[in-house]
Amino acid sequence: MYLAVLQLAKATASQIARFSKINRATTYLYLRHLINRGLVSSFESMGRVFFVAESPERFIQLLDVRAQEISRQAEYFSKMLPELKSIFNLAKGKPQIRFFEGKEGLASIQQDILETQTQALHCFYCIDYVYEVFPNISKTYSSERVKRQIESKIIYTSRLGAKKFSDDEEKLRERRFVPFEKFPFSSDVTIYGNKVAIASLRGDLAGVIIENKQIADSLLLLFELAWEAAGKYNK
Repeated sequence: MYLAVLQLAKATASQIARFSKINRATTYLYLRHLINRGLVSSFESMGRVFFVAESPERFIQLLDVRAQEISRQAEYFSKMLPELKSIFNLAKGKPQIRFFEGKEGLASIQQDILETQTQALHCFYCIDYVYEVFPNISKTYSSERVKRQIESKIIYTSRLGAKKFSDDEEKLRERRFVPFEKFPFSSDVTIYGNKVAIASLRGDLAGVIIENKQIADSLLLLFELAWEAAGKYNK
């Protein structure tokens, strides 16, 4: 648009629109923008408004002004940077929470557990409820866990009492039983890496993954406390 006005020397908006092949409404919009930038001026003659291009050196002046503004902004943000970084680091420390619904949602939680780079899982659950929701879990999730060489340490309960498992060593598992009447777990809790997954296995199936090192570390300590206490039921 500036080039069109420059080449026409002086022209009305209609003439500029025809010359630049831009519709009149857009031409007026662009001309107003150029006038605000000081690149085009206007004057009235015999009842008509004419537009004239200002010197191209005006572009250099505009760039100088922009450079000064950028310099001021850079100086301002340099002063603000320590405070902004402290807010950023605080936000990074906040737990990341994801919610899941239904059996497919719980399967997604299992997939996240498998794909998180961790060497061990620590779990609480009622084995009866796990098999009610995932009857083929041994052939699917457990087999994949073993393939990935992820060990599993489990505190479990069952309405049928303690069970004997002949394949725990092969499946990289270590378990301790607690009585169902005292510890009727209705959810599966798994601590892995910097994450904790909690999956409801009764009623409406739903789950949540909380990603936060402090929360995961604290629950891991609680697991170890419970593991030690569960020893009395496994003598």
